Amino acid sequence: MSSNRTDNAKVNSLVKILPPQPARICWIPNSGNQVALDVCKKIFDACDGSNRRILLVDGVGGSGLSYLLLAFERSLRRNGNRVLTLLEGVVEDEGSLLSNLTAAVGVPFSVKRSREISDILASVLKLRRIDAVIIHDFQRFTSIEGRQSCANLDALLYLLALMPKCKFILGGTSSSLELVGLLMAAHIVERVSLQSMDYDQNFISFVDHLAALYANDLNGRKVDAKAIHAITGGLVGETAIQVRLMVSHA
Repeated sequence: MSSNRTDNAKVNSLVKILPPQPARICWIPNSGNQVALDVCKKIFDACDGSNRRILLVDGVGGSGLSYLLLAFERSLRRNGNRVLTLLEGVVEDEGSLLSNLTAAVGVPFSVKRSREISDILASVLKLRRIDAVIIHDFQRFTSIEGRQSCANLDALLYLLALMPKCKFILGGTSSSLELVGLLMAAHIVERVSLQSMDYDQNFISFVDHLAALYANDLNGRKVDAKAIHAITGGLVGETAIQVRLMVSHA
């Protein structure tokens, strides 16, 4: 009896500990990923919270996927949603989905098993009533030794059952998300793929906007958008990097 009372007290105190707020970002509306962001918002709003609550967002390296997920998170928070985000490079046990989850929740409990969390942490997650879990770079959980990879996929199923009203947004490479789509046969899985930008007026405007963002004074000089597109192939994230490099050397 006394043990239950102690656990309840721990849960109640830990529920009040909210995870840190995400870093502030500057989203550029004419980014080539704006359409994808709008689609993600529509899908999230349309999810009914039963068997339709998984959204997969895939993109190659340099596509701007991480930045899109951060912008999506900011939008969800502004609309009053409680969001839990699993970023890469936060915990030592990078390949364990549940270790990353525990760190994101911000409570001092370790994972009991690779497929299950402690009862106290499970209670904290339920009582916080999290609306969305956003997982960055999902390939880090599937591109490792077979047993751990299977454990991570089992853990995802476990979390879906543990938080029946929560929606899960997974970002990663196309191949890593294919596994999730196959595993979630009992769920309706929505998918959004990031595309590179064509070389057109929208791309030129995007580059000009980036240049203005990265440098207060270019002395009237224009960044060569065509040259940048030839380097990046229109990938949004890579374009942002190249513009910043050009501006810094101007």
